[in-house]
Amino acid sequence: MMAWLPRRTLIIAAVLVAIELLSVRILAALGLVEALLSPDGGRALVALPIAVLFFTARLLVRFLVPGVVASSLLLAWLRHRATGQTAPSSPATPSRGGAPPPPDPGAQT
Repeated sequence: MMAWLPRRTLIIAAVLVAIELLSVRILAALGLVEALLSPDGGRALVALPIAVLFFTARLLVRFLVPGVVASSLLLAWLRHRATGQTAPSSPATPSRGGAPPPPDPGAQT
């Protein structure tokens, strides 16, 4: 993994996706529509805050997170490029099996 990736933004995006997926599972297990339409309000009191959390997370994941992640990656890449750092590569070895490069025929000696 590259050192210049904005880890905090990616972690927050992953947490929001996890919250969305977890709340979908919980709402499916509770039966949101049945809980809201049932005559007793016990399940609805539990399901309603989870539904609000789910819809908030879904709106953030669908509309806000892609732009934030893209802009964060772009800014980090531009910042990395502006500092002039290069990505770590393999150890410096000549490309021709250890032989020095051939002399330039146009060079003056």
